[in-house]
Amino acid sequence: MPRLPAASWTLFDQATLSLGTFLFNIVLARHLSISAYGGYAMFIGIISVMQVICGALIFYPLSVRGSVLAQEPFRQLVVTALILTVIVGMPVALLLAALVDLLIGSGLFLAAFCALAAGQMQEGFRRGLLASFRHRDAVIGDAASYLGQVVLVLALSGNLDLDLGSALYVMALTSLVGAGIQCLQLMPLAIAPLPLGPTFRDFWSLGVWSLSSNVLNIVRGQSLPWVLTYTFGPAAAGMFQATANIANVTNPIQTGVANVIPQAAARAYAGGHRAAFRASWPYMIAGLPLVASFVIIMLILPNELLALAYDSNIDSEAVVTPLRLMAVTAIFCYVAAAGCAHLHGVNGGRAGLLADLASTLCVAVMIYPAVLYFGIVGACAAALFGFVVRATFIVLTILDGVMPSATRANLPFVFRLGRLEPDSSIQKTQFVPSIGEGS
Repeated sequence: MPRLPAASWTLFDQATLSLGTFLFNIVLARHLSISAYGGYAMFIGIISVMQVICGALIFYPLSVRGSVLAQEPFRQLVVTALILTVIVGMPVALLLAALVDLLIGSGLFLAAFCALAAGQMQEGFRRGLLASFRHRDAVIGDAASYLGQVVLVLALSGNLDLDLGSALYVMALTSLVGAGIQCLQLMPLAIAPLPLGPTFRDFWSLGVWSLSSNVLNIVRGQSLPWVLTYTFGPAAAGMFQATANIANVTNPIQTGVANVIPQAAARAYAGGHRAAFRASWPYMIAGLPLVASFVIIMLILPNELLALAYDSNIDSEAVVTPLRLMAVTAIFCYVAAAGCAHLHGVNGGRAGLLADLASTLCVAVMIYPAVLYFGIVGACAAALFGFVVRATFIVLTILDGVMPSATRANLPFVFRLGRLEPDSSIQKTQFVPSIGEGS
């Protein structure tokens, strides 16, 4: 029975984060010009690069390696991961802030750097709590950061003309508040870290597949608003982002489930693929009814949702069909995310990368003609097709892993594209790290 409370707190914490993000996006859409909001949509793509690098190379390996450690070495691993977040994250934040200043708007360098650096530090402390399954504790800092930014930007919008720079400073300030709260909860200063070099090499060996997959995810996802901007201008990207805000209400469910599946699968993986899948399955299905409920509402009441979110600030009739396409996409996105999280817990990173490569290539072929001839509808259709390909590939790979060896040998070629290692070759101690050795 402990699975249900764990999954519930995971979803509640992620819901807090995503509700804050959703409301923040809505408030900005109401108070920024559509062109400025298009710039914000482009910034979201850049900040996702930051999240992907640290997430793949630090936070994901922390969750998997830490899942089999005793309390004291686990705490040392968490502190080491926090130090690596600073070492890796700060140079990346500088580089991406320069990119924001160059591509989105001159004068945004400092605001972008503050938002990127503070956000990543808060995420580091947050992941330290999540890695030890302290999802309930993480809620306080996440609420201060993500809901706090909504309160602060609303207060500012009543007293001055809001622009993108001030919105980024709001993000930075509330991230620092959340980071401070979660730092006090972790109390990392009294714990000695593990050797940085061996730890980072071990993290790299585990996270490189996830990094590659996530880079492809960014290319696939961010190509949509960028191609819209190139073809029709930033206002089109703003309309696309306004539509995505509604569909993204399912993100807390998807991300919350994906945050715990790798640890659950890794702990059970010594017993083989079927044992790992049995451990992952309760988390996989936990969020599916909620996602399906949101999707049904978006399909039936798109006009009402758009009017509720934006009043008359956007042309809702122009984005009803895109919203319905994005609603269907959310189902395949959830299946793909949960399945890929399972693969990363069972040494299936290569298969996840192949799935992302296949879906990204499909979107790359479709995106420009689809946008050129169908605008935002074409962009959403390309996204849907990409996630159908990704989800199908991942599901076939998982089925291949849990089937008996004799059955696997007779499967069609499509089932074997992302083949996982057989149970007989699984090293029973493979997730017990030796990162504490050496210097």
